[in-house]
Amino acid sequence: FYFLQPHKGKGWALVKQGAKTPAKLFENKAEGLDFSRHYVRRKSPSQLVVRRKDGTFQKIHRYR
Repeated sequence: FYFLQPHKGKGWALVKQGAKTPAKLFENKAEGLDFSRHYVRRKSPSQLVVRRKDGTFQKIHRYR
């Protein structure tokens, strides 16, 4: 599992489940989503969980 989520109140981060540090940081969500979908697709089988700023889940992308 990978998560695209807000990063410490500034920007967005792609974080692998269980990791202590982000795999990559982004200035905005759109940039992060574009990169993350391609990145996680190459790691298939995997899932990308996109969170909103409030931490709730927005969408789950599954790659087989």
